[in-house]
Amino acid sequence: MDLDNCNLRYLPTRNYQFPTSLIAAIKIRFSYLDHPKIRLVSDTCNPASYFKLENTRDPAERYSNFYCSVEVLIPDRVVLPTTSINAIGENVTTVRSGPMDDDTRNFGLEFGANEFRMTGKNLVARIENVSAKHIKYDVTSGSLLATDVTFTPFATFNSFDADMTVTTDKATTVHYWQKSDNLACLSAGTAYIDSACTTQCGFVTSKYGASASDTESKLATDFRFLDRYYRRYFDKSLNGQEAANATVVALTSPPAGVTRRLLQTCAQVPEVPGCIDYTSCSLLQTPKCLCKSSCDLVPPAELDFDGYSGIRGTCDDEGKCCRLVCGGHSRADLFPHPGTVRCGLCVPQDACSPPTCGAWTAGNLEQEWWLTSKTGQISVSVAADLGGRSSPEQHYYRGEPTQPITPSFDSDQKVLTVAGLRQKLPQMK
Repeated sequence: MDLDNCNLRYLPTRNYQFPTSLIAAIKIRFSYLDHPKIRLVSDTCNPASYFKLENTRDPAERYSNFYCSVEVLIPDRVVLPTTSINAIGENVTTVRSGPMDDDTRNFGLEFGANEFRMTGKNLVARIENVSAKHIKYDVTSGSLLATDVTFTPFATFNSFDADMTVTTDKATTVHYWQKSDNLACLSAGTAYIDSACTTQCGFVTSKYGASASDTESKLATDFRFLDRYYRRYFDKSLNGQEAANATVVALTSPPAGVTRRLLQTCAQVPEVPGCIDYTSCSLLQTPKCLCKSSCDLVPPAELDFDGYSGIRGTCDDEGKCCRLVCGGHSRADLFPHPGTVRCGLCVPQDACSPPTCGAWTAGNLEQEWWLTSKTGQISVSVAADLGGRSSPEQHYYRGEPTQPITPSFDSDQKVLTVAGLRQKLPQMK
């Protein structure tokens, strides 16, 4: 199916009235705006059925008063054929299936030995309780939340900026590569990580090619490069020149006798943690603080030096810009139960027993998934259902062990947890 700004839902036939409740085959229903330039192209005479919603209205009014709804009605215990959903429009197309809604309790998708493919420009998918020989999610933008994915031996999840979250209760080998900043979160009962990332630090070179010695003697380059977020001036004149005529580049230390200040008041400038002297509203003259303007505060897409670009940088105490550079996919073996050995066949069978031991080897578990994204975050959780509750024991973020943060509430403050950061908020009166 090629869909343009459509909302697609998978629904069980058992919730419909007679005769729909008794059908034994898959039924697809379309509802869309009645317009001469909007039509449904279909081919159901071949074994591989095809549907395309074609919207040829003028770009200025293409989605004005537009609607498109698709319902795929599934009888119980029916194995679905290979299905491809392609989002062809600029606006978002959504896919939703699973037991999360009142009219779909205990519902799931079973593709058996077939594939389930979701591709296109902008696709938001929320699926639960699904199994297939191969699941493919390959989009530019959107988001994916796939929970309770089981009996799926192979899966590929790719995006440019879409966040992707997948959960399962089966042992899974995960190959992941988040290219901008290794923004990958892994949780499991037992986790083994083989990281392909290393931290590389270096001084950010001037875009204008001036050396430090040239700068200190001539001060002849555009001072806007010093810090794109702050405008500064000199308290003292340099070589008899007026401050307005003096220009500098970002250095690890300023010329002797020069103190930089902010033209704006402290309340008018963006916060730079640990680098603002609020008594004088000036930038602290440490190598780390002077580095931030050309590293921490630069968008990853614009940070390009030492042969790498598109990776977020963080300054160290020496004033170097450090980035986590990944040379390809990292590998993780994730098990749902705590204390599981990585190579089940390598341990004598009388030394331990299932589920912590079994017929598997490292990198060759029950499921093997590949997740790749340029800027979107990747999250994978492998946890066993322990009497109605899941309890992963090990958590990794950006390749490092971490601990989950549990929000707590008391009488005078609230705790907001966002992306692993804890922030205290005043209570609303």
